Amino acid sequence: MKVEGLIECLRQKLGRVPGLHSLILFGSLVGGNFIPGTSDVDFFAILDDGVEWLWPEEGRRP
Repeated sequence: MKVEGLIECLRQKLGRVPGLHSLILFGSLVGGNFIPGTSDVDFFAILDDGVEWLWPEEGRRP
């Protein structure tokens, strides 16, 4: 997958997350040594203050 395709996929999927402020990519993708089919995609999601997060496997956490 090309970086442009990944960015568009993330925009479509995560653009609807309430309170999503930023998404920070790091690791091999931005370092230039990403291997399709082998490497994973590493990122941090930064949420606005006061956003309640839903953990699907356990329900709401305080």
